[in-house]
Amino acid sequence: MNAAVPMMDELIKEYLLFRGFTGTLRAFEADLRMDRDKGFQVDRIIDQLFAYIAAFDIVGLRQFWGHLDMRFFARLDHSFFASVRKLEICLQRYYVVHAIQSGKPDKVVEFFDKFSAELLTQPDWRDWFAILFVKNPELTPVFEGFFTRQWLETFTLSLHNFLSTIFQSMPMPTLLTFSAERIRRKALEKEVETLRSHLHVRREFDSVRANDPRQSSPKGPAQAVSATPARTAPSAKTSAQSHAADDPHRKDILAAMWDDSSSSIDSLTTPKRQNVGMAPPAAVASTPSSQQAPASTAPSSTTTTTTTNATTSDETVYELQDFKPSHGGADDAASLMPPSEEPTEPARADGEGLLVTAADTYREHKAAVTHVRFSSEGTTVASADRAGVLKVWSAAGTTFTTHATLPCPADILSMEWESKSDRLLLLGLADGTIKLFNTDTRKAMFDLTVDPQYPRIVELACSPLGTSFVCSAASAAKPSEGQLLLWNLKTMKLERSLVLEPAPTRINSARYNHNGSLLVTGAEDGCIRVFDMSSQQAIMVWTAHEGEVYSVQFSFDETSVFSLGADGKFRQWNLHTEAKITEIAVPVMPAQSEFMPGAGQFAMDGEGDFFTLASSEQAPVYRVGEANPLKTLTGHTRTIASVAWCSSLLTCATGSADSTVRIYRLCRT
Repeated sequence: MNAAVPMMDELIKEYLLFRGFTGTLRAFEADLRMDRDKGFQVDRIIDQLFAYIAAFDIVGLRQFWGHLDMRFFARLDHSFFASVRKLEICLQRYYVVHAIQSGKPDKVVEFFDKFSAELLTQPDWRDWFAILFVKNPELTPVFEGFFTRQWLETFTLSLHNFLSTIFQSMPMPTLLTFSAERIRRKALEKEVETLRSHLHVRREFDSVRANDPRQSSPKGPAQAVSATPARTAPSAKTSAQSHAADDPHRKDILAAMWDDSSSSIDSLTTPKRQNVGMAPPAAVASTPSSQQAPASTAPSSTTTTTTTNATTSDETVYELQDFKPSHGGADDAASLMPPSEEPTEPARADGEGLLVTAADTYREHKAAVTHVRFSSEGTTVASADRAGVLKVWSAAGTTFTTHATLPCPADILSMEWESKSDRLLLLGLADGTIKLFNTDTRKAMFDLTVDPQYPRIVELACSPLGTSFVCSAASAAKPSEGQLLLWNLKTMKLERSLVLEPAPTRINSARYNHNGSLLVTGAEDGCIRVFDMSSQQAIMVWTAHEGEVYSVQFSFDETSVFSLGADGKFRQWNLHTEAKITEIAVPVMPAQSEFMPGAGQFAMDGEGDFFTLASSEQAPVYRVGEANPLKTLTGHTRTIASVAWCSSLLTCATGSADSTVRIYRLCRT
């Protein structure tokens, strides 16, 4: 609903203009400017509440909350009234705390003077009348919790979730329902197309197996999968199962494949709604892709939407040879491969493997791609190149659509999506500038400048709460030195510089845990540091590698930390004891490489089972805890500079010096 309302407002204005109802249009635009509901956008409502607090406008704050109460809260079931009341009390308490922190005791006096008669009847406020007479309220047990960043972030998150739930549960008018139905229909159409592609790939695989004489049973040749409509699938299933009866391993694989195919066929007639951020992988396009649209000759800040039909690599079909029979041996495996390719490794008997179902290429960049990042929802990709050009694009299906292009005045050294949406993107430049880019308006909202002594913004990390971010700024004269800065994402103001012990050093990689309470960093001095973000102090420091730490990441259960170092070691560390759990030797990018090694050197999938490395023209994929690669992602012709995983799907992106980004869609086997 949050995205549908602004779009519908624009459609209504377009219709009024088309009909010539200029008077109605002016009145409608005037109402929009005075819209106190903020288009049902939760972020805008919270920003407005905090703007009243920042301006010490307690009257405006209470009036705006009263409007929300009358407009939305009063219509809730009575069981929610206690929650509404608690949120209101927390909002007013934050007003008092903010006034004290800002050195405005007169605003606190004004607050209690105006509302003392009302507050005296409420037990929750009894202790708060003494706050002006306490010398250091932030150290008093009664009040100290309200002066912490953790309390503020928890309150903001609770208010955000409460408002979001209300808006999502509201009955929608017919116009917005129409939009929802249109979106739902398009999602179902994509799902049907994907299922057809999966069915086509499975038929190709069984056709290749059936045409190989060494795969025939003693009683006669194996029957190929029929290319007739879906109603003939059961008979083909019976043939394939009888053919594999003498081999339990093959029988299990084929049975699983046919079960999946049958369910896919059934889904073609009654497709289910898919609730994921990105469209599922498509192995082989059902229709020929159209010619690639020509890219613009020079980047421009005024962006037009372009569509690129990526080419699906031929290697996709042969990746299916991971389903090899256990009794065939190496010769049988080689016979199923084209002459120019090496056999891929067989399916693992001791655990699941990975299968590349599609590999598509984005070709809009004109220079070496240095950074690739999936958005938090997984629907959008941001990529940057050495020419300082940022591109934001969707990666649904095999057709890539460029939504925005932003040329920057300096090299882009780091980028990070805001954790709450696909709308805001932070960019760190080589000239000491941090840009906050809005992908909806295609404009830079803020430009921040750091200390000129540390002009290189080599790393950015956003808190999952969406209230702050950290940046690593490095010295140009002494590249090994740097500082770690904490910024408020709402006000875009510097809050503090985090202390780096035992000595200031350049932070190459920084990652928050799931609730933003911890921050782990890897540095040029070879140390890993863990910060408690409530106290903003380093609580753990240990030497992890000989040489730089390129990249760090929390494990899925957040009980350990993974690190990649310049010494070619990938290590897992116990977060409680700092003890090393595992270590494997991996290929890494040398320090003298054409790219600056950093956080994009390795990435993990959303469930923490697999990780990918950027080292050469190929990206090896490892299972966590195993020393040998499970899969190798190919297709680039030059060094891969950055890798990224989608958090919601088994989808990996690689950016290379050959000016392309490749999207690999995988599935478990």
